Amino acid sequence: MIIIRNLQDLENQKDSVLTIGTFDGVHIGHQKLLSALVNKAKDNNLESIVVTFDPHPRDIIRPNEPKLKLLSTIQERCKYFSQFGVDKIIIIPFNTEFSKISYSEFIKNYLVDKFHVKHLIVGYDHSFGKDKEGKFDLLAKSGIKFGFGVEQIDQVYFGNYIAKSSTIRNLIIDGDLNLINGLLNRDYEFSGKVIKGDNRGKELGFPTANLEVNGVNKLIPKSGIYLVKAKLETHVYFGLLSIGTLPTFYDSHKIVVEVYLFNFTQNIYDKELTIHLIKYLREQKKFNSVEELIKAMDLDKKNGLEILEKEYLYNNLK
Repeated sequence: MIIIRNLQDLENQKDSVLTIGTFDGVHIGHQKLLSALVNKAKDNNLESIVVTFDPHPRDIIRPNEPKLKLLSTIQERCKYFSQFGVDKIIIIPFNTEFSKISYSEFIKNYLVDKFHVKHLIVGYDHSFGKDKEGKFDLLAKSGIKFGFGVEQIDQVYFGNYIAKSSTIRNLIIDGDLNLINGLLNRDYEFSGKVIKGDNRGKELGFPTANLEVNGVNKLIPKSGIYLVKAKLETHVYFGLLSIGTLPTFYDSHKIVVEVYLFNFTQNIYDKELTIHLIKYLREQKKFNSVEELIKAMDLDKKNGLEILEKEYLYNNLK
């Protein structure tokens, strides 16, 4: 897979099957589209291309609003694209100047002249260009004009929910992991560097790794205790994740993200962990004493291990 961040590096471009969008989260709707993209390219001996944007267009188009919290960093999106066998990812730096390009200019100057599109695949609600004027009917007319096919992928459901990035963001804020992971077809994840904390977890008998999460706009789930899977280099561990303000000890609004790994004693400062959320166990709570907190943590560990033994055959992974 080739990743292009500067269009000047786009040389000798082959004819392509192409899709375009932000693809935040690369959820099951996006996945259906990516499968169609790769299959179409293979069947017609064409190159499969995903064109995406960084930063998220909404942050540029609506500069006075808070920045959008994202389901996936650009690095995570590229990882997900690669898992579907995409040949090339083109990341367009989205800025004010680019946002003013009309759909007709984009089709002629980019899709046709630069990307050599022979078949364009888009989602059911896709639009692009200035003021989102590039709707499907105009794309179809442009396809006839410039000689490329246009295909629209229908909406995809998980239960009663349409797979949409905005829907998943709201579910993450509410903490409904069953729906979130179903709509993503994988565990929701984030990565971060292990940094020094105050060693309070070690004093309580639950040594934790404090995480500095990658991506300033990465959406962190609601506060509480989670059962998680953690990846460290090529190794996989299970444990408990705490997201919150540590109300038993501090009167602070700072969110702390820390993970306690079962049967783990290594020093991993400055290393990167990738955390996969498996199950939401309980809400954050302020305890009246340290002893009450330790009892709750013991119960969290017991509950987490029982889930793993039942659903993940954890005894075989120790």
